[in-house]
Amino acid sequence: MDSTSNDEYWKPNNWDIRDGDQEKLKQVLKNAFGLTFPECACCDGHISPFDALTEAYFAQYPIIIWLATRGSGKTVMLAALASLEALAEYNCTVLGGSGEQSRRVHESMAAAWRHEIQPEDPTQPVITAETFVDGDIGSWRTKMLRGNWIRALTASQRSARGPHPHRLRLDEVDEMDERIMDAAMGQTLTTDPTRPAQTVLASTHQHESGTMTTLLKRAVERGWPVRRWCWREVVEHDDNPGSWLPMSEVERKRTEVSDSMWRVEYELETPVEGGSVFNESMLRHLFAGRRLEDHINEYYELEKPKKDADYVTAADWARKRDLTVIVTIRHDCTPARLVAIERRYREPWPRLIGRFNTRLERYPGKGIHDATGLGDVVAHYIVGKKVEDFIITGSNKNKMFIDYETAVDKQEIVLPRMASLMSVHRYVLKDDLYGKGHSPDELVALALAWQICSGRYHVKRGAMPHKIIRV
Repeated sequence: MDSTSNDEYWKPNNWDIRDGDQEKLKQVLKNAFGLTFPECACCDGHISPFDALTEAYFAQYPIIIWLATRGSGKTVMLAALASLEALAEYNCTVLGGSGEQSRRVHESMAAAWRHEIQPEDPTQPVITAETFVDGDIGSWRTKMLRGNWIRALTASQRSARGPHPHRLRLDEVDEMDERIMDAAMGQTLTTDPTRPAQTVLASTHQHESGTMTTLLKRAVERGWPVRRWCWREVVEHDDNPGSWLPMSEVERKRTEVSDSMWRVEYELETPVEGGSVFNESMLRHLFAGRRLEDHINEYYELEKPKKDADYVTAADWARKRDLTVIVTIRHDCTPARLVAIERRYREPWPRLIGRFNTRLERYPGKGIHDATGLGDVVAHYIVGKKVEDFIITGSNKNKMFIDYETAVDKQEIVLPRMASLMSVHRYVLKDDLYGKGHSPDELVALALAWQICSGRYHVKRGAMPHKIIRV
């Protein structure tokens, strides 16, 4: 085919989609590759596979985590994503938990390109690999006629550090060495604002202390969205366009695998190997209300101040990569409940201190903050005679977390179903709280507040002669 006729395939009305049009993307997927994906979310807090794919393609977030059921189509979705991006002249890298997994994504992509069908719209061209691909589709390195490429990398640090694509697609990251995953995360690079860099990290969560657990913790710290779907989102149903999995296959698999494997790899429960702090029963009772996708650097108020209520406001201050977390708990009720929270990242100290002082003014009551290290300096700028400077040591740190863990176990506290809080509690390990791991900032703030809520710590700090810093 000559260059003139080849250019016809690249007109905006054909294959190149960059305008956020989901319907157009759906049409290209079907006309070009014969692919459709489920469009309905069936479980609370889940997303439809099609929405997950379009969110990644249009780079609505630089980094997105896909946490999905085994056999739910993640590999085919990554192949479809890379194929769409090939049409739009993106460079794309595919990296699996093993070299074989990388190959499977690339082979799935090749199968999609071989699916040559007549479009429903007769004005649309029939796509073939020969129209766009320079060589064999599905090889370890696929070169496009327009000069862009797709590469499947082996699971090694040397390979992962190689190319600099616009798009990075990682499959089964829970089977990937964390060092390889970290090396790969530095790959994406773009200087063209019309081709934004974007990374998807997809996997089933199988190992309590594996790479996926690390990523889920980072997601909370850095504000990465986590998109979930299970077998219910893909099982065949007339009301869910694009669904494809026969219910008979679900029933067969349910009888073949163990109960624990079914709960973790098909129902998306947290894998437990003896190190988790909070079990599923504790988590079910801890969270209440509708699910909320919260974000860093935003303030969330769940309940307006009440005149006769008793409040405790606590702050855990940021250090280097950490978050500053400010929580307010109402504790004159049973169970006690979180009424306000914010998680701040990389903001100046005067602003952070001002937000803490403003919260104390809005919810009059007692306060407590981590005065360890920088917190000792911060203490001199906090207003209020009812604020405790709590210096965390080895012994009182363990007691602080034990008290909070006990309160959760006894259902003495309830939290809103905020995505960040649910993730932190679900994936925190005993080593994070009582060993050498990193204690999540949200849990530090909540545990500090509980020291006063439970009556175990008495505020004795004098008033500071400083004005409130308003923001």
